[in-house]
Amino acid sequence: MKVIMYVRKSTESDDRQVLSIPAQERELQLVAARHGLSIVGEPVREQQSAKTPGRPLFASVIARVRRGEAQGILCWHLDRLARNPTDGAAIMQDLSDRRLKAVYTPDRTYTGTGDDGLMMCIIFGMATKYSVDLGNNIRRGYAEAAARGQWPCAAVPVGYVRDPLTKACIPDPQRWDSVVEMWRRRVAGESVADIVRFTREALGLRARHHRSHKRDNTSATAGNLLSRSHIYTMLNDPFYAGLVVWKGKVVQGLHKAMITPREYYESQLDKRVTRPGPVYLPYRGLLTCGACGGTIVAERHVKKSGLVLSYYRCVGTTRSPRRCNEPAAPRRLVESTLREAMQQAVLPQRLVALVIDELSIAQQRTVDLNAAVRAQREAKVRTVRERNGRLVQAFLAGLISEDEMAEEKTRNQTLEAHAVAQLEEQQDMVKVLELLKNTILSQNDAVQLFDAADDDKKSAIAGALCSNLRLLGRNLSAELKEPFRTLAEIAAKSYRIEMEGSSSTEVSEIVDKLVLAVGTDEPSDANSRASPNWKNCSEAPTANTSLFAGKGPVEASEIALQ
Repeated sequence: MKVIMYVRKSTESDDRQVLSIPAQERELQLVAARHGLSIVGEPVREQQSAKTPGRPLFASVIARVRRGEAQGILCWHLDRLARNPTDGAAIMQDLSDRRLKAVYTPDRTYTGTGDDGLMMCIIFGMATKYSVDLGNNIRRGYAEAAARGQWPCAAVPVGYVRDPLTKACIPDPQRWDSVVEMWRRRVAGESVADIVRFTREALGLRARHHRSHKRDNTSATAGNLLSRSHIYTMLNDPFYAGLVVWKGKVVQGLHKAMITPREYYESQLDKRVTRPGPVYLPYRGLLTCGACGGTIVAERHVKKSGLVLSYYRCVGTTRSPRRCNEPAAPRRLVESTLREAMQQAVLPQRLVALVIDELSIAQQRTVDLNAAVRAQREAKVRTVRERNGRLVQAFLAGLISEDEMAEEKTRNQTLEAHAVAQLEEQQDMVKVLELLKNTILSQNDAVQLFDAADDDKKSAIAGALCSNLRLLGRNLSAELKEPFRTLAEIAAKSYRIEMEGSSSTEVSEIVDKLVLAVGTDEPSDANSRASPNWKNCSEAPTANTSLFAGKGPVEASEIALQ
């Protein structure tokens, strides 16, 4: 039978278990000769722990078996193959599927049938439990050593070495003076950047070799100059102040300290965060790319002269691979387009006066009618509720059946809901007329307010007045929301009214058109929300800003323009 020899040791260090792999190979050669096995290729030698899945050489052995290159695996013990449930289950499943015929060890041959399957489960389970117990014991030993003030890890900070007899941390004769000089400068108030430069260039401080480092690995950090991040970490480590910090607990260490705890904490107080803060630019979340539909992001560039330039670009232009080729648009172009859109809705002063007068008349007329209409509709609501009461009495008296009562009760509920809605509609109409008056008056000053506003206010005004803001070819297209879209249409046709005057009928038609525009609920583009119905002014706002939370389109616009 063709088999693959797999040998493994649990550590990558050269000075631990150094005889494990050769000893395994000699013993397994005898096993192969005794069973008449043919070893395929060179033995697979792996130097990695089997506590967790992910060993590359073990995975290659399983793949070769599944391809039919071999029918068995030759190993020193089952725990050499797996110490975790995943790898152990893979071996047992291949034995069950007969893709793997047998696993040969010096003590026993496992075929996965009969008692072999049970024995493999027990051995793999014991190997997994051994790894778990070993990890728990190591962590417990670390915690106990830290509680006594000893540094628990094998690798000690730069400037110290392990005493081979007592295992205590003692000064490193080669690096102690250099690290002390580094801390002396830090306690004196020298900047960290200067200390890093001095340590690397003047002192030439290098990392110490440790048994966990491969000496033949030229990319290893051992023996190289300390990196900047390593020096920063050292200047933050309280170990040099004689303290041992482990799992959030601080204990006085048994090692010799380079500085006092007071000097250490004082050196940490003058740290300054030099990381730049976030940059906030207006119109965030309002613009989309006209080419790919992606989000438009803002960026700011500061020239050497101090000139600050802001640009808006599609997020697809900054990703790799590049998904959008739209050029960036400067901020001045975006704001000029928004200003032109707002200018379209500016009405002539004569027309504004006429419309405001008509709205005031309509509002007063609505207020006058409210009392009488409200009394009628409240009486209608009372009538419906009285009918419900008499309906229950008729059912209890046996005059009508249960089905007849249910049908009549549903009809009464519909009438009551309609009457209550009419009452709310009558009251909301007064609010809408008042908001329209304020909107028309403030809209004529929108451009001036926009120019004088700060960035947050500009975003609020743009979100309240405009929608479908698309950037394409360095050109921004914008649409006005209702009722500003209707105001723009009226403004475009108002030249005759400005020059020749207008009849009261024409002004009434304009007011009706404005009220209707507020009441429309047209579907909007994905970049903007639909305008809520004026009968329900408490719906979600159209502007993408918390400033208009709970406001309707007209009310939100009025707030933005204040």
